[in-house]
Amino acid sequence: MCIRDRSTRDPEKSYSFEEIRELIRYAGTLNIRIIPELDMPGHSAYFKTAFGFTMNSEQGMKVLEQLIDEFCKEIPKKDCPVIHLGSDEIHIPNPQEFIARMSNRVEANGRKVMVWNPGLKGGNEIIEQLWYDDVVSKAFEGNQYPYVDSYAGYLNSYDALTLIQRYFFQQVCNRPYGNHLAMGGILCCWPDTRVEDKRNIYRYNPVWPGMLTYSEALWCGRPEAAPQYMKNLPAPNTEAGQYFKEFENRLSAHRDLYFQNDAFPFVQYSQVKWQLAGPSDTTLRVSESVQLPVFGGVQRMEQIFPSESLKNEIKQTVTLFSEIYSAEQKTIHAWVGFETAVRSNRRSAGIPASGKWDANGGKIYINDVELPGPKWQQPGANRYLEPTWEKPGNEIPYTDEEFYWTRQPADIQLKKGWNTIKVTVPRTYADQAWMFAFVPVKKGGSGKWIEDLSVEF
Repeated sequence: MCIRDRSTRDPEKSYSFEEIRELIRYAGTLNIRIIPELDMPGHSAYFKTAFGFTMNSEQGMKVLEQLIDEFCKEIPKKDCPVIHLGSDEIHIPNPQEFIARMSNRVEANGRKVMVWNPGLKGGNEIIEQLWYDDVVSKAFEGNQYPYVDSYAGYLNSYDALTLIQRYFFQQVCNRPYGNHLAMGGILCCWPDTRVEDKRNIYRYNPVWPGMLTYSEALWCGRPEAAPQYMKNLPAPNTEAGQYFKEFENRLSAHRDLYFQNDAFPFVQYSQVKWQLAGPSDTTLRVSESVQLPVFGGVQRMEQIFPSESLKNEIKQTVTLFSEIYSAEQKTIHAWVGFETAVRSNRRSAGIPASGKWDANGGKIYINDVELPGPKWQQPGANRYLEPTWEKPGNEIPYTDEEFYWTRQPADIQLKKGWNTIKVTVPRTYADQAWMFAFVPVKKGGSGKWIEDLSVEF
């Protein structure tokens, strides 16, 4: 969902054609192609407000044809050979008439058409941008349409770290290499919740580390699909585990060389190891693709348990165990967090009560002593168990304390020798992001938090 117009969102801000031409020119110097998206007939409530009729009406289609003609007159084909028409998230009584008419207008101006899939179905020459949350082979088996892959998870979804493993292990278009139909991938970021400071888009979403990871998956290709590793990291002693660790080293080196601020939300996390117990009082089984122990400082329970088994099993708790070795008594720091809301609709149980880590009741124990949570600035705030699109909640900007990677790390007191960690992760409602994060970090040379690899698990 992309929210276009709000009285609180940059009022009177828009791009002139001159600014569009400058953007295209600058992108060209970086070998980047701009694909303009003229959303129709969805995401268009203000069209009816402005004109008094809908896009799919006869009057509306005439206006859109004029819009396409005007854009193509102002922006030459060499600059924008492909025009995206959107076409998603809408139901209209004349879908075939609408998409055929709009596509024909774009093609009459010598351009190729791109649309979303799911969306209105176009002709065989139309490029489809896939946004199913599923592997491409299932959605496009036997398909003869040219397509672009965008399924692995938007940059505003999940959390900053597990998105990296999804992008790294994805086989884009489910092929080792592209061809005349499998055209590549597009990484999307839709932070629909209002952003007060635009720089926070890069802090709250892994834009830069995500782009680098996804680019490698595209440029180098992947010899085979590995959806099991997109969900659960491979063991460090396996070839796949060593492959990912080598990439973590390169990605963190890039962060340290080129980013002196916190706009690169990534630290190495594959070194953390967990044993799993539970869920308690449930009939759930562990997914067949999961091998115990599980690895990674962030664990998402919906990746551990088959999705079909979660539908009717809501009230349950998983317990995770780990051990940390310390040669001496000392204090370490760790990114700690439970449910992370997506940045598009604010859905989550909200900020916990002061002194607690999780609004759903999750707890952390170090050597059998409960680790107290922070003194939150807004305890109990921003509880939205349903999406906030078109609602006041979407106009409340996120704050640093709402994400485990932007707030102050927790202080963890370790004794000499082996230390135990026990984490209870409750699931209290169906759409909860049922997850937990524990990643040791330390201050880097530039003052930002980086991985603490001296901690032994």
